[in-house]
Amino acid sequence: MRIDGKHTCIDCSREFEWMSLVAQPMNAARYKVATIDKPQARVVEKREGTYFINIFCPQCNRLNSFEHEE
Repeated sequence: MRIDGKHTCIDCSREFEWMSLVAQPMNAARYKVATIDKPQARVVEKREGTYFINIFCPQCNRLNSFEHEE
């Protein structure tokens, strides 16, 4: 499964698109195929419909951490 969105860097203020691939349940009837066409983010944790994301800014390489609602 793919989650994606836009984020503004905390250091250089550049807005960029991001995406992350999240594992699908083993008992899913069908698996969705996703393409990787944006900078990859890392899901650090998922809690009650909220993903905690880490990604390096493609412009300045600063680590950005933020929350993404499901």
